[in-house]
Amino acid sequence: MEHHCFDSITESGFGPYARFETESIKLGIQVKTRHNEVSPNQFELAPLFEEANLALDHNFLLMDVMSEITARTLF
Repeated sequence: MEHHCFDSITESGFGPYARFETESIKLGIQVKTRHNEVSPNQFELAPLFEEANLALDHNFLLMDVMSEITARTLF
């Protein structure tokens, strides 16, 4: 988790981001490289390389997890 391109993630952005990482690990999806992007409150996380069919499934799961955590955070 130390491949940072820009500044560290702010405290307000880190809470939902940490929940996202935790849920990903619970699902068996290994992730790395947490950092800010150029735009405010835009973050990046990279899943580890794996076979294409498994990576596709994991990407869809990650999108669902992001949507659920965002909905819980906003409301």
